[in-house]
Amino acid sequence: MMEAEAKLGEGDPEEALKFSKFSKRISWGRRLCREGSEKLDLEKKIQRLNVRRAFGAWNKHHVDMKAELKEFQETGKMTEEIEDEKHEGAFELTETTARS
Repeated sequence: MMEAEAKLGEGDPEEALKFSKFSKRISWGRRLCREGSEKLDLEKKIQRLNVRRAFGAWNKHHVDMKAELKEFQETGKMTEEIEDEKHEGAFELTETTARS
């Protein structure tokens, strides 16, 4: 051990070159690991956001369905039927205006 330190201290070019290559590989590997973990963290955040968005859309749809059910219970007609009647009424209006 002391001999290796002594050789490095003396400035053995071969050992210094091996050591510098080895240390560069280690630092490069550490950098890749750090960048990889940052990328994984980002991917996890994106997945969580997508799940939240999907749940939010489902929750909004669920709330809309509850509102439609309540409206159906009150009026006896679904929202689509009411909208169809509105469209039919608009069509009838255009027919009557066209006839006159």
